[in-house]
Amino acid sequence: MAMAISLDPRFRKLALSAKDKDIYLDKYSGEWFAAPINSEELLNRLGGGLELSEVSNLSDAGLRLVSRLATDGLLTGTHVVKPSPCASPSRHQVTLVIIEASNFCNLSCSYCFEDVPTRGQKMTFETADAIVDSLQQLNLAASFVVEFNGGESFINFAVMQRIVERVETAPSLRNYCVSFGVTTNLTMLSREMIDFIKEHRISVSVSLDGIREDHDRHRVFANGRGSHAQVMRNMERLIQHGVEFSTVSVVSTPGQLTRAYALLKERRIPYISFAIRRHSERAPLAPVDYKEIARELADAFIDSLTCFKAKQFAPKVMDAVIMIRNLIKPYAPDYMCLRTPCGAGINMITYDTSGDIYACQDLIKEPLFKVGSAGDDDPQALIDGSDVVQRLRARRPGENDGCGECDYQMFCQGGCFSTSYYAAGKQFEASLSTRTPHCEFYYASFSRLFPILADEGPAMLAYLESIPYLVE
Repeated sequence: MAMAISLDPRFRKLALSAKDKDIYLDKYSGEWFAAPINSEELLNRLGGGLELSEVSNLSDAGLRLVSRLATDGLLTGTHVVKPSPCASPSRHQVTLVIIEASNFCNLSCSYCFEDVPTRGQKMTFETADAIVDSLQQLNLAASFVVEFNGGESFINFAVMQRIVERVETAPSLRNYCVSFGVTTNLTMLSREMIDFIKEHRISVSVSLDGIREDHDRHRVFANGRGSHAQVMRNMERLIQHGVEFSTVSVVSTPGQLTRAYALLKERRIPYISFAIRRHSERAPLAPVDYKEIARELADAFIDSLTCFKAKQFAPKVMDAVIMIRNLIKPYAPDYMCLRTPCGAGINMITYDTSGDIYACQDLIKEPLFKVGSAGDDDPQALIDGSDVVQRLRARRPGENDGCGECDYQMFCQGGCFSTSYYAAGKQFEASLSTRTPHCEFYYASFSRLFPILADEGPAMLAYLESIPYLVE
């Protein structure tokens, strides 16, 4: 019997195209390839099985395509070992410990999910010590991050210092690679803080919603005064003292992302992120033009990539980077908030100001997702034994309403669970299958980024490799 090679018939040509290529995708596995636009006849033959004796009769272009598909393990009848899903040994270990040093804040942002500043509280030293003792009992990855969030973390800078110093000197953590990060509104910054950040190499993420008019529309002090000028002054101080930092901008309206990108590029900020405004108890969420925001994000990334290729300064657009990495590695997405199961209770654990342990930072203060406290014996066993965590770990891509037939189900993998939870009115059972409100944004973003990746593969890989902490 003649031997044959074949292409899985689940591969289908997408309705979008790159410059001189068509894109073929198996939406159930996330595997895809780009082929010259005149390749459809050959691919149809491969779909039905192509005898090896026929391969030698193919054109040079056809031979190159068959060889590439075989090398990538996309043809049956070849012996290429494909990567295994979730092959990383750290996939089921804690890589991120979030600590809410304070849920008090000196700002009163319109979209904040915390009820601050009126009800805020600061973590005590006793709770901080209990958290350091507790996190040493977790199933930690060899490299993990301790990240401070809030509220405003710098309001309780003394506790932040104590935790960093105790983690760094803990004998049981001596053989781990531990890094630290902090998210801050950067309205308060002392020389002591700057020196400590530099000494301990703490990664700083600054909340800045772009230009003054956009930022001060939402990010205001309790008296209503805008915070933009103060944040910009403190950013300049970080730059003057050689502290590299990133920014995250909450996007609410069309045009804001483009304006923010232009400002951050002008200020030469190396890493920038954009977050679509999410659920808030403080103000209703107005309709968002997700397609327009996706277009602006893709345009910002194209500009960044163009500058990078020209060896000019290029702020790295991290949201696009995350999605492109999912396109490249759909079998093992590493960004825990854009995969299913997500990182909640698996790779990420959050301690609140009282030392209570939650599966996810976005679900903090939701009693259902509290899995223990810092003073408990064997916190990892409590996390692993939580019914809610077990349900979250059992989730799989394509299970949300409408996801099963979506071309991009393996790339967004249903999006962040917390957005589905709040969209379902905090009804847990319903949220397990509720489509994320950001679905339209993801679909539009992947539709724009897919052709860029197909056209700019080598440049794209070089762009990713230029980001130090993404190099594996």
